[in-house]
Amino acid sequence: EAEARAEMAQTALATLQARDDAAELRIQWAEARHAASEAEARAETARTALATLRERDDSAARASDALRSEAQQLVLRSNLAAEREAADARRVLALMAEVQTARAEAQAVSQERAQTAELRIKWTEATRAAVEAEARAEMAQTAMAALRGREEAALRCEAHAISEAGAGAAAALEAASASRLAQAALESLEARERAAARCEVRAVQEARASSARALEASAASWMRQARRQGLEAGEAAGEAVEAEEIRFETREWRRRAASSDVLAAEAAALRSQTLAAQSEAAALRNEVEQESVLVQRAQVARDSARATEAVTMRSTFMEVRTEAARATAAAKGEDRMAAKMRRLKAMAEAHALEIESLEEQLVQREAFFDEVRLQDAFLEACDRDCGDLAALPAPASEPQ
Repeated sequence: EAEARAEMAQTALATLQARDDAAELRIQWAEARHAASEAEARAETARTALATLRERDDSAARASDALRSEAQQLVLRSNLAAEREAADARRVLALMAEVQTARAEAQAVSQERAQTAELRIKWTEATRAAVEAEARAEMAQTAMAALRGREEAALRCEAHAISEAGAGAAAALEAASASRLAQAALESLEARERAAARCEVRAVQEARASSARALEASAASWMRQARRQGLEAGEAAGEAVEAEEIRFETREWRRRAASSDVLAAEAAALRSQTLAAQSEAAALRNEVEQESVLVQRAQVARDSARATEAVTMRSTFMEVRTEAARATAAAKGEDRMAAKMRRLKAMAEAHALEIESLEEQLVQREAFFDEVRLQDAFLEACDRDCGDLAALPAPASEPQ
């Protein structure tokens, strides 16, 4: 019985070891299943990562295409801006050329007007001198005619005085004095004409004063002679000459006033034209400065856009490279995980076969354990009946 019990205990120990082995196998099989599930989860995460990487690659490609299109648009815009700047520069050059031509034309017109004004002044002075010379010649001719008439009258008076004898002696002396005065007046007039011809413009006033004094002297002499002889023709001629001189002077002064008004109007028009040209030049300068500032701003914006575009392209290229490296690494890891999964599946299948065999063994051992339990119950009954066998180990220590 002791040997039987020892065998039973050994068999119980063997069953316990088998159970422990089966539990370890179950634990290993659970660990293998957990590892397989983890591998599947990792594979799914790798697949999702690959899908996300592909989506990122597609988005990066789309972004790169969009950036390329934006870069092309920026290049087109920069080209259009350059063309506009060139057109504006050409327009500014054309406007500057027009302004220069307008200035040259204004200067030429002002010079021509100044020359025409000078010529007009010279012409007026020449016409005035000619008119004055003609008036002086007419005055000299009238004076000569008057003197000749006076000489003839004096000769007639002398003849009458000679015929009258002593009574006409005084008249003859007066006629001789009058003729001498007339000759002196003629000589003075000729001298004054020569001086006026030499001095022209400068001696106009002096000639006028001298002619006025001569005319006054001649008028006084004519008045004395008229009073003495009763000749009123000389006074009428002097008054007519003075009236003609006054009319000529008034016409000259009016013509000078009109010419001065015309010249003042022309000067005002030229000043207004010069002010308009200056304002146009200032406006053109402001436009050129504004366009230059806009061109500089466009250049700065274009440079900054190019720099930002280059930075973004570099960053996108680096991201694409990193994502590609990650995708390749994930693909390699997926391959490794697939190989590991295949190995784990093979191990799981082997463990499943072992577990099936162990389960069959466990079923057999459980049937054997049932028989052993029945034997243990029979032995316990025997132990109760036999008190001598109390010293033996109790069957409770055995595995139940």
